[in-house]
Amino acid sequence: MQYVITMNVPVRSRDKHDGTPDRPQLVHQVLAEHPAATLAEVCAKILEDGCIIVDEIYKDARTLAYYSVGETALLERYIAKIRYLYKEPGDNRRGEKA
Repeated sequence: MQYVITMNVPVRSRDKHDGTPDRPQLVHQVLAEHPAATLAEVCAKILEDGCIIVDEIYKDARTLAYYSVGETALLERYIAKIRYLYKEPGDNRRGEKA
C-alpha cells in the first residue's frame, strides 16, 4: 500500500529563480510504500519497533509516474501524520479506483 507520511522536521530550502535561498518549509512529506494493508497496521508496526522501514517513492514531474528511490527508515518521534496516497481524483481511501 502507498502512503503519504508527514514528518515533524523542516525540509531543506530551495533557491528561488533569482538565486536567493527560499525559507525552509516547516512540513516534510515522504511518499512511501509499505506492505501494511491499513493505517492501523502501519501504526502498530511503528509502535512495536519505534520506527518503520518503507520504500520511498518520488513522482516524476514530467511523466507524473511514481518510482522507487530505495528503502528509508523513519523514526516514530518524527512522524506527525500518515494517510493513504491518492494518485488521482476519484481514488478511494486506499488509493484504488472506486
